[in-house]
Amino acid sequence: MPNQFEQYGISQDDIDEALTSQEVIDAKVELANEAADYWRSVSPRDTDDYHDSIKVEQNGSDVSVGAYDPAANIIEYGNEKTPEFAPRAQTEAHFEARRKTSS
Repeated sequence: MPNQFEQYGISQDDIDEALTSQEVIDAKVELANEAADYWRSVSPRDTDDYHDSIKVEQNGSDVSVGAYDPAANIIEYGNEKTPEFAPRAQTEAHFEARRKTSS
């Protein structure tokens, strides 16, 4: 994808450097922690295993949130014995709606 900011004197190296700056990483971690807190708040609590498995992970400048309970897929999508709870999808929808209202 061509750099649309080159016409303004902003190189791809400038963009890459900004995206890996500590300020941006800190903002990503802060947002990921908010997402993890929300995800936990909409998660079923039959046991705390799933709730407690929701973690923020950072690898360099990459930041992600995930649920690491072995039952995560069943809780998200359901099966023949368990209804779909979809806490990950609810979290994604919540933050997408928030992004749209702040634009």
